[in-house]
Amino acid sequence: MKLTKKAATLLLAASLAVSVCAMPVFADVPTSNTASATGTKVTNVGQNTQTKTDIEYVVEASYNWSVPVKITFTSDTVSVTTDGTSGNTQNVYVSNHVIPNDKKLQITVDSNTTTSSAGGTDNEFAIEAHGAKLKYEISKKNGTGEDFTKVELKGTVMEVVSGVKEQQQILKFDLTKDTGTNVSEKAGSYSGVAVFTAQLVAAT
Repeated sequence: MKLTKKAATLLLAASLAVSVCAMPVFADVPTSNTASATGTKVTNVGQNTQTKTDIEYVVEASYNWSVPVKITFTSDTVSVTTDGTSGNTQNVYVSNHVIPNDKKLQITVDSNTTTSSAGGTDNEFAIEAHGAKLKYEISKKNGTGEDFTKVELKGTVMEVVSGVKEQQQILKFDLTKDTGTNVSEKAGSYSGVAVFTAQLVAAT
């Protein structure tokens, strides 16, 4: 069948209309980063979405510390003051000190040998030889002055707060001899152990 020019034009127009109507319609899906929170369709200028990035840095707690290796009294030397950061008579010394902000490092001192009061209570540092005991005292220096404060058994020698890299504490050891009117010393090699303990405690 031969189409007229007008009929051919109408047929072409109808064909195009059907083709357009048959095209699939897709929703407007917003793009989003795989690491972001669930997104929403942005329809207005200035509309925004938010998500978060966790930031972390872990610092492990640690510290180094040392105490006098040996304190030796002699017939002429009954008072020994510590000095420096190494050796037999070094200071109590803390270095590379890295601890939490809500803690402090506390160092205390006790003894494996003590004297007894009249009531039977152990209350003084002591060294011993064959059952005979000699008392000694430990004192810590206060600041930069010359004053020393006596440290009791299990008393605190030094405290180091967070943020301080290193710190020292000068100690003084004083021996009390058995001397006096008509009193003779008892011979022997007197010995004992001062036991230092370091621990983290709450910062107050």
